[in-house]
Amino acid sequence: MKKGIKINSELQTLEYLLLRNDYKEIYPIIGEKCSMFACPITFDNEDTMYVDDEGMFQGYTKGFMMDNWQYPIFGNALILGADEEGDSIDAKSSIEDFKGELIFVEFKNNTYELLKSFN
Repeated sequence: MKKGIKINSELQTLEYLLLRNDYKEIYPIIGEKCSMFACPITFDNEDTMYVDDEGMFQGYTKGFMMDNWQYPIFGNALILGADEEGDSIDAKSSIEDFKGELIFVEFKNNTYELLKSFN
């Protein structure tokens, strides 16, 4: 089992999850419609963010961004660690690491609106 962090855009929450060693578990965690995931962010501690590669095309209207990002990611995300071979391991990050950095957003009227910060 490995420990990850789920960013839930719909509920605007973060939670710890335990996952088996099966990459197929990632799909339903990051989106009910997810058929392909991407890893657009690798943090300084080598933790990796998994997201639905087609988030906007899937019709997700809620998302999130970090304080220093130019644009948001729509849908949910899963954060896991990575070892030297690139295999997933426990996330080194904690939910506390995202306080003051994570901002939830909603897509409306062809633009996105800030909903709230995770504090």
